[in-house]
Amino acid sequence: AVFGSRACRTGAELKVMAAIETKLPGYFTRDLADSCSTDEWGQDTLRLGNEELSFALGKDGSTRKKLARASGCILEYVGNVAYMAGGLGARRRARDYLGWLMKQRLGTVYVDVDGRTDATVVDIPDTLEGVASVFKSMTLRGIEQETRTFCFLEGNASKSDRLLIFSHDKVGREKAKTISVERIKQKIKSQGSEKHGWDERRKTELNTSVDAGSRPEVSEITDSFALRGDISVHVVIQTGPNGEDPVVEDVEHSTGTKLTLMRDKGFIQIQGLAEKVAQAK
Repeated sequence: AVFGSRACRTGAELKVMAAIETKLPGYFTRDLADSCSTDEWGQDTLRLGNEELSFALGKDGSTRKKLARASGCILEYVGNVAYMAGGLGARRRARDYLGWLMKQRLGTVYVDVDGRTDATVVDIPDTLEGVASVFKSMTLRGIEQETRTFCFLEGNASKSDRLLIFSHDKVGREKAKTISVERIKQKIKSQGSEKHGWDERRKTELNTSVDAGSRPEVSEITDSFALRGDISVHVVIQTGPNGEDPVVEDVEHSTGTKLTLMRDKGFIQIQGLAEKVAQAK
């Protein structure tokens, strides 16, 4: 027997079910279909594939816990089935968050936040360079952990103009927004310092040139890297199971190049200085 509040009893029951399912696969889930209850208090289910389950679980269950905290929903995985229990609003949030998370595995995510009471938007100024470097996956995970929220850059992370913050708790969302805005301000401030330093170095190089009549030319090139099979596309754009940046973003950050995925043609276009393009390939 399990004693306690309804929420606590339900959470304990699902944990016991998960343990039994591990020992006896299919015991609870063999013929279980996806379900979505309209009851004010209820339980919904969503079946996940093996790779989806790994991604939705995260290291030591960190992703599952994050989604549960942000949505205010009891979220447990029994075998390959996600059980969402609690109030109607909490279950809807959990299903939405889980759905957006799954989309992040394969590509970009856009969300219509109009009318949502669980969303806070941080607009990213056009003057901010290297958006993805400001909000690396591990940085966002830290913000989420501290504020009990679910955050991600909308659309293409390297070009995104909005950081989306989700949680049933407004206080947590506002705290996440404050942290994010401060990071943006710090980055813009450092951009100014870096540009000034670069200009000074450039002047020095020009003034000390052996041939006073010549000027060093800095030209960019464009090259491509062919992908082998559709699975390669998924590998280079999906966030790692432990929150690592996608391969495309990681290469951009480390080489200073611009990578564009040409999904329909099966290759990645690389732009930048010749030396850096070669390094990126």
